[in-house]
Amino acid sequence: MIGAMNQPIPISRPWWQRLRATGLHAALVLIACIRQARRRARENRELRALDASTLRDLGVDRSELPSYRVESDGRAARTRLRVAPRAAAVEAARYSA
Repeated sequence: MIGAMNQPIPISRPWWQRLRATGLHAALVLIACIRQARRRARENRELRALDASTLRDLGVDRSELPSYRVESDGRAARTRLRVAPRAAAVEAARYSA
């Protein structure tokens, strides 16, 4: 009992500070989601712009592009041997340039 008396009493932050912290976190999450959606849209446009011969050279059919994107983002299990995770692709591009 004596040891318990020496512990500091936890004091929570006032409600307005908790609300501000929560609101800031929600805003940062929203901004990250918007950036990710814009990046995906840009990459989808770039993939759709490829012609049939380029896609054939890559070994991808136009109908496979959505599943290819999902696998490369890591949102689905990889079923293709040639799909590199995004981090590995970025790392390879950095050293090849």
